[in-house]
Amino acid sequence: RTIQGLLPYYFFSRLVDEEKAAAATSDAGNEGGAPRRATVANGSFTPADVRLDRCRYNNMVQLAPCKATPIDAVVSNHFTGDCMKPWWCQPAKHALCKAFGERWWDRWAETRDALAAKAAAVGGDAGATAAKALRGLPGGRRGKCPAGGYHAMSPHLLEVAHTALHTRGPSAVGPDGDGDGKLLG
Repeated sequence: RTIQGLLPYYFFSRLVDEEKAAAATSDAGNEGGAPRRATVANGSFTPADVRLDRCRYNNMVQLAPCKATPIDAVVSNHFTGDCMKPWWCQPAKHALCKAFGERWWDRWAETRDALAAKAAAVGGDAGATAAKALRGLPGGRRGKCPAGGYHAMSPHLLEVAHTALHTRGPSAVGPDGDGDGKLLG
């Protein structure tokens, strides 16, 4: 099994030394007690003496200890297996999956609204078009999928917003519309 995504990448590349001591004392959440070993050295994954608690850093709500992990103890989860992606609008099989989905919809709504506000601040037709496209994306409410489910999360709408924000050129407008080159920065 792997640990995927941005947060695990930063864990591996930036926080390995800090976690070595704490993680070495616990194999909690690992199948058969097998340690999870990985780090990033020169851009590639290599073995290292790092033991990761899957229930904390890659919770997929598949192992019994992971199902019992309080949501506030989870650093990152992986929407797969028993916890499907929230935008697929499948019923949650477990309370922790439902909680992960609710948090995802909350973060998505915050991100969408922040990007729409930045797009509107760009001004002109490009900013207005991007803001309208972003505001057209469903926001969802805690645990509630938008009408249309998966298809309502159209990548086309995101593409329209992105294209509109970049019509002035990459030097004038960053990925979030403010020109600083950072997303929500």
